[in-house]
Amino acid sequence: MNTLLQFRVQETGDAARQIATHLRELVLRGRLPPDMRLPPTPVLAAAWHASVDAVQRAMARLVDEGLISRTPRKGTFVRPRGPVRTRVAVYYPEDAMLPASYGYIPALHGHIRAALQHAGSDADIWMDARPAEQQAETWPALAQAVAAHRLQGLILPYTDWPHMVWTSRLGVPAAYCTSARLPNAVAHDARAFFALALQALSRPRCRAIGLISLMNPDEATPDGSRHEWGQAVDDCRKACRRTGVAWRRAWIQHPAAGRFAHLARTDAVAAQMRFGYDAFHAIWRHATRPDGLIVDNDVAAAGVIAAMLERGVRGGRDVRLVLQRNRGVNLFCPMPALFVDYDTAALAEALVAQLQRQWRGEPVEKVFLKPTLREC
Repeated sequence: MNTLLQFRVQETGDAARQIATHLRELVLRGRLPPDMRLPPTPVLAAAWHASVDAVQRAMARLVDEGLISRTPRKGTFVRPRGPVRTRVAVYYPEDAMLPASYGYIPALHGHIRAALQHAGSDADIWMDARPAEQQAETWPALAQAVAAHRLQGLILPYTDWPHMVWTSRLGVPAAYCTSARLPNAVAHDARAFFALALQALSRPRCRAIGLISLMNPDEATPDGSRHEWGQAVDDCRKACRRTGVAWRRAWIQHPAAGRFAHLARTDAVAAQMRFGYDAFHAIWRHATRPDGLIVDNDVAAAGVIAAMLERGVRGGRDVRLVLQRNRGVNLFCPMPALFVDYDTAALAEALVAQLQRQWRGEPVEKVFLKPTLREC
């Protein structure tokens, strides 16, 4: 009982959410025994320095989650421990699923559903069909589902800054796949990617390296911070200078500032392949060319391969290729190349684990997924 009452609502933040998190952690960790009767709401409100309304709303949320039960004239009781199922909204802008010829998002979603099922949760797809300019504002239908306690978590595996702003205000545990600096995020480890790429190009030693990237390394996020990918590119450039490897601006191809959102949206597959195709031609038009080339996006890599075949450039002989690849999503490459692989299933599991930490009331910090180097 002392563990239950030794809690104070913080002045900042949603009081009901703080109370729900506190109670959820005690129940899930077994600190409140099954069938235990909780003190009356006014007693809890006074002990926690909260309003009766906040306590009632927190209790309603835990009733929906199946952790407690409330019986009129009898009281509130901890339910016997058993499989506790939660419902998680997996949010996508509608056009995320449009490029059906590319399987990354469907593959990732399949792994997310499997990871949630293993964790005892159900996955609901929420496809935002509003016009792109409206998606920067709160989606009323999703907000209402959260307010009604029909959802206990939110995963955004494919999103950008505007979506993260309003979804973070919904008051429900959330997990994001993003390079933004959010503690409840999961991201590919950019520094590890470039470290493996340089390792691959050092055997045999390449003397000049180019980069084709869908990220502009000089672009900042809306909060003014540097993209982690841009910082990793800086580290790669410095490593080349230290080892005497040439790294010329003419060999670095990336979108202009603000163009990534376009490449990641409408007709994404064709736009990203065309970018890789044009970027390789732009590098190869120069008289002096790199003998090593890093491509950090697997869709753009398909365009690079098409351009190489058109020009008669031989992978492994004229240029040594290092390509990013998402494991579980096929990338046809008819020439020698090295692949830096990210595990799609591991990404899904990390997103679900971020939700589980929040449900247990544990602190969260950003998770970086390490890639692996494979020769094909």
